[in-house]
Amino acid sequence: MPENTLRQILRLTLRDYAIFLLISAFLILCILSILAEVISSHDPLSQHLEDRLSKPDSTYYLGTDGLGRDIFSRVLHGIRTSLVIGFTSLAISSVLGVTIGIYCGMNEGRIDLTVQRIIDVLLAFPFFLFALIFVVALGPSIISLAIAIGLGHIPIIARLSRANTILIKQSLYVEAAQMIGAEDIHIVRVHILPNSFIPILAQLPSNFANAIGTEAALSFFGLGIAKPIPSLGNMMSDGITNFIEVAPWITFFPAITLIVLILTFSAIIDKFQQHTTHLRR
Repeated sequence: MPENTLRQILRLTLRDYAIFLLISAFLILCILSILAEVISSHDPLSQHLEDRLSKPDSTYYLGTDGLGRDIFSRVLHGIRTSLVIGFTSLAISSVLGVTIGIYCGMNEGRIDLTVQRIIDVLLAFPFFLFALIFVVALGPSIISLAIAIGLGHIPIIARLSRANTILIKQSLYVEAAQMIGAEDIHIVRVHILPNSFIPILAQLPSNFANAIGTEAALSFFGLGIAKPIPSLGNMMSDGITNFIEVAPWITFFPAITLIVLILTFSAIIDKFQQHTTHLRR
């Protein structure tokens, strides 16, 4: 995408009051998670049994859990865990998926046919089960979760990228470039990649939400981030399983944070996509 077009998109985006608020909310969550050690005076792993199940107050802003650990500090670190897994999995799936899709789209033949059949099989396989098997094989950790979720999203990105590549390759300006001897690498760099921006961007909110949701679900069932490392999923699991009636804040605050995290990112990308589509018309 040309630099001046990107500037226009950013200018229109920042003039949108709604998206400005959404970006602000998302950035606040990101900054809070990055500065978790500075903002919170409590260690997320420190146990204070004398203060267990304390209600939110001036000492523990969001209360404490069954072991007296500060919920506020643990939520901040849980946000960090979710963001790392979400963005890392997006990077893995986007880079590999776009590369595979463009290669198949530019080189239709036996290899492309084989790859498409493999993608068909992977897309028919339940995503959650794929991530579960991968995590069980490698062990529950942030890295294994990010890799598992990222690899699981590759088929969607690859198929989208391939379809877009074939569509662009059949356009008149690409055919004209081929007639004057332009190499494939030049066509990919100048025509394919810039015009693949919007279709891939449209898929990112779903993948990001799916990544965070999958991590939370796996952690909720004890198969994701291993305790005592805080994640929004295992915090909700702990609250629902043991303390939902006596200390609902243990579940409530991580759940609300997870919802806000997913909705703000999805809304930002949706608004950004609207402005991008408007400028390209």
